[in-house]
Parts: sequence; C-alpha cells; structure tokens
Amino acid sequence: MRQDSGMSNDLTRRRFLQGNAAVLAAGAVLGAKLPGAHGAESTATSAWEPVPPVDLGELSPGDFLDEELDLPYYLAHFHTVANSVVESGPNRGFIDIAVWRNPEQQDPANARVMENVLSFAYFYTKDRPWNAYRGSEPVRARLEAALRFLMSLQDDQGLYPWPGKSWSTGYGTAAFITKFLGETLVLLNGTPSIDSELFDDVMAAQRRSLHYLLTEQEWYHFAVQFPNQWTCIWAGAAAYLHLRDDDEIEELFVKRLDDSPDHFQTASGAYPEEHYVDWNYTFGTHRSNERMTRHYLLQRARGRRQLGVLRTMLERWLDLLSYNVLVEPEGRGFILNSAVETRSTRRYVDHVAHPEAQEIPLARAFAPSSRELAEQRARTRAGLDQAWPEVGPLRVGEQFGFSPYTFMHRDHDRWYPTDQQRQQAIQLLPYVARQSFIHQRVDSKLAIHMTYVRRPTYYAAFNSGRRTHAQQRLGLGVLWHPVLGTVMQTQSDWQSSGTWGTRAGGASREEAGTSTPRFFVDGNPVAPWAHTNRDLPTGDLLITYSLGSGNTKSVEFHDDEILVTTSYAGEFTEDFPIVFYPDVDDVVREPGLFVLRRDGVELRVEAPGAGRPSFPISSTTIHTGPPHAFIFEQVDLREADPLAGAKRLGTMRFSAVDELSYRISIAAAS
Repeated sequence: MRQDSGMSNDLTRRRFLQGNAAVLAAGAVLGAKLPGAHGAESTATSAWEPVPPVDLGELSPGDFLDEELDLPYYLAHFHTVANSVVESGPNRGFIDIAVWRNPEQQDPANARVMENVLSFAYFYTKDRPWNAYRGSEPVRARLEAALRFLMSLQDDQGLYPWPGKSWSTGYGTAAFITKFLGETLVLLNGTPSIDSELFDDVMAAQRRSLHYLLTEQEWYHFAVQFPNQWTCIWAGAAAYLHLRDDDEIEELFVKRLDDSPDHFQTASGAYPEEHYVDWNYTFGTHRSNERMTRHYLLQRARGRRQLGVLRTMLERWLDLLSYNVLVEPEGRGFILNSAVETRSTRRYVDHVAHPEAQEIPLARAFAPSSRELAEQRARTRAGLDQAWPEVGPLRVGEQFGFSPYTFMHRDHDRWYPTDQQRQQAIQLLPYVARQSFIHQRVDSKLAIHMTYVRRPTYYAAFNSGRRTHAQQRLGLGVLWHPVLGTVMQTQSDWQSSGTWGTRAGGASREEAGTSTPRFFVDGNPVAPWAHTNRDLPTGDLLITYSLGSGNTKSVEFHDDEILVTTSYAGEFTEDFPIVFYPDVDDVVREPGLFVLRRDGVELRVEAPGAGRPSFPISSTTIHTGPPHAFIFEQVDLREADPLAGAKRLGTMRFSAVDELSYRISIAAAS
C-alpha cells in the first residue's frame, strides 16, 4: 500500500480509475468467484427464493417499542428492496432500486448505493417479535451477494468508485463505506451469522480501506475542506477496533483523531465545509459520525482517552453554535444565521439531540426534552393506530426513500434532558444570559469575522470579511427579539431576494461579495484580525465598508436602534428580509415606514423621505416540517403546533437615489 504523499492529483486520479476499471472487468464474468466468495460458489448458481412481504395486518403498532415507531414503513417495504438485488450476470449483488442516493446516481459503479447492506444486516440479525426476516435464508443470500458485489468494487488500495466525479470522490466514497460497513459488521458479528470466510474478507477489506485512508497524505490535505467525509473514518475505525484488536490501525486512528482539532476545526469552532460552516453537513453527517465514534470508544478501555478529543471539539462547536442559533418563543425550535453557510441551505432546526448533553449542559439547549419526545411518540403512535396497516408507498426515486441511516444509530447511546434541564441550558445561550455585549469570532486563516451585538431590545449578527464560498452573503445576517423571535434572516445563495443589502441596476447584492469593513467602538478603531474569539469593549458599534468604487455604507448599533446609511450614486434599492407569521402578524406600510406587530411588540423600519416600501418581494416558508435527510437524532416536535411551519420569509424593499438612511428598532407597540 502506498504511504508517501508524492503522487500528483492527475496520477492519483489515473491510478484510481484504472484500478477500479480492472476490478469491475474482473467481476463482470458470470459465475466468476468474486472477492470474498470462499465456500459460496453454490449460491452463485442456485436460484434464490423470493423474500416474502410482511403482512402488517397480522401485527399492530403495539408490537413496536416507542423508539421503533418509524420502522413499520421499512418493514413493510423491505421485501421490495431485498428482491431488487440482481441475481445473476456481471452486476450480481447490486441493489437495483433507486431508494438511497439520487436516482441519477443509481449506478452499479457507484459504491455508495451499496451502503444499504446495513439495512439488510439489520433485518437479518435483529431479534424482535415483529421481525420475520431474522435468520431468513432468502435475505442471507442477497446480503452475502451484496457484500461480495461491494467487495468487487474495491481496488487494491481500498478505494471504491463514484462514477463521473473527480479523483477525490473515490476517497470520500471509501470513507463513507467504512462507516456503513463498520456498523454492518458489528451487526453480523453474532447470531445469525453469514459465511465466516466472507465475514473475514469483508473485515480485511475494511482494514484495507482504513489503513490507506489513515496513511494517505494527499487526500488528507484535501479533506480538511470536508470534515463530514473525513470523520466517517473515525466511525469506521472505531467500529472495526470494537471487533478486532489491531495495534497498527489503533495507532494510526489515535494519531489522526488527536490531530483533528487543529486540522478539521477552525479557530471559531466551525467544521469548515468548503472553507466555512455548513449547518446541514455538521448537524447531519458529521454529527452522525461523531455519535457513532463516541459509542464505540466508550466500549473499549483503550478508546476512552480519545473521548476527550471528541468532547473538546464538540464544546468548541457548541460555543460557536450558541451565537448563531436563535431560539424561537415557546420552544418552537431555532432559526439559523444561514447567510454564512457554504454548501447547502438550512434556515431552521427544530431539535438536535446530543448524547453528550448528559455531561455538557450547553448541549441540552438544542435537545428535545424527555417529555416532548414522549408526547411526540404518543402522537406518532396514535397516527399509526388510526392508519394501520397503511404506512404509505415505498418512496422510489427519492434520495432517502429507504435510507440506511434509519438503522445506523438504533443501538447507540441516547440521552434527553428534562424540561427544567433544557430551560436552564437555554439560559446559557450568550444572547439570553447577557443583555449587552459585542462579541467577535475571527478565523484569521480564512479572514472571516463574525460580529454579534446584544442590546436590551435586540440581538444581531453581522457577517463580514473574505467570502469563502460563492453562495455566502455578507452583511446583517439575523435580527432577534425575545418576544418576536427572529424578525430578519439573510439567506445564502439567493440572487433576487431574501438577502439584506444594497442592489443597483438589477445586479446581484453588493453584500454578496467580499467586504473589508472597518470597526469602531465609541469612535475608537478596532482591528478584527488582531485576535480570535473575544468580547469587544462596550459602547456603540460602527461598521463601515465600501460598495464598489466611490460608494459607502455604514451600520451603527446603538442601545435602542440600528442605523443604516447607504451612499450610492444613482438609483438603488435596500432590501430587508423579514421573518413573519402571515396569518398572525399585523403589517403596516406607509411612505418611509414599515411596521410588524405581534404580542404587544413591534419591529419598525423607518426611512424618512423614502416611498412606501414593497413587501413581500417574494415569500418562502422558513420551516415546513422535519428534514428527511437528517433522521439521525434530529427530532421534529412541532407538527401538532398550529404555528409550526407557519413562519415565512418576505423581503421588504425601499427604493432610493444617491442616498438612503433608515432606522431599525424593536419596542413595545405604540
């Protein structure tokens, strides 16, 4: 196995593609003995019995534990997925149904489709009264064929293919495979079992991938841009070491894990997906990797030292998160400072559970309480009772139509706070705990500075510096009030509306690009690049920056208002993305005035001399329900709440010529 780092990108890519082409060609001969096929040639030639369907009518929701209430859908449709496994020919063992990954990725050369071997292993091994598939020979035949097909895709280095992508995706695919294969092997390391030589071959393939990924340098330096991919290796290695003592893999894993805080987390606490924070990937894939890693480290005395590394990284992340997630009144989840995200778009998160919340109080602020979870499960059970045995059709053609993530964490640790513990944790959020501060977090390597301003009547985040990804939008990111919740949120990757700032001549928002602002507190200059995470002196904050040649803008944060002044030659508009309840809030629009009222409090945006503002320029729902992509411990509790999902985003717009000043304030309604 190659361990040096001298190979160029082109050579790495060429060898990777050539290696997988050779493996696929070797496996294309019908009846050929694929890697891992020891003692199983008869299975390759004999016809399989079909996997029979389960009649849910012979079961009831009462047969499922509270934490299993999502499984009837998967149980009802497992036979369809299982019977999709190709029985003969060059693709024997391929799971040929588009229910995991996007439909256009349903390709025998895409190893990630085969991550659903975890689903097969779960139903084959799980000892539950409702599981008719435990020890099923038709399931075993397909599971073993699927594992052999997956092994046939692995090249000599331990990589797996992802068709039509750059050289780096072979490494990322291998990292994900180690995670899903790791949990699959844990399930199969018992009774009922599969062919013992095949199990050993899969373990050897897992070791091959782990060794290469833990020693390869070129992709490691590339992967610092995508921590969600790299931390899959944490999970895969932890599961492998749970099954087998391996001093060499242990040493490599410990070294890489110990290096992770410096390499895969920024000074501000972000896991930098393409150079800065991405809420979706961190809440989702990375959080899943971290949880699985923690679970298996806890099982081994040798692994417990590394728990401190995970905890340090999580505490740094939670500290950053606490400034960027804005709690909605009455516990209706959190709206995010989404303008800075780099790869995807996420405006809202309901609750994210952290088993570590048992030891880290701040993590409890974002978790569902045990009471809320029990109530949500009661609602789910009532819905199942009413519709039983109907669970809906199999979602063929959807990326998460039958996701292996459903089975990834079922045996991993869980912990939920009480209502009191969560409320106490919410009081730890900086903008709740303190009524006045200016806090700055600076990632000097990335030249990003995020400034958070708390005043008695509002909390605001201002994003500035070097834009590290095209979809980021800088400037005023969010504005929050304890009663109204979030009233303003800039979106990422929106060209026409949904972002705060200045627009002229139909061009994209001026704040879409890199900004180099100057900061002043009570008239005294402050250099944001001089320090990392710190509080600035108390006082009035002034931020000034240029909008192209000869144009300027200033934002002043005072105790009871925010003043914005734009000087821009010619006609321009100022956009202000409002977060509101369309069926609840009172909205007033008059020349130079916009007012939003709810619960005796009003947001006022006053622009003397301006015309009547437009509103909404466009409107989109902030939250419409649980994001299906994040089923692993992201819990949606609001489906019974009449206001859940009702908040919308609409852009309020003032038009001006040459100059516009406007005042933003939140106070008791007049």
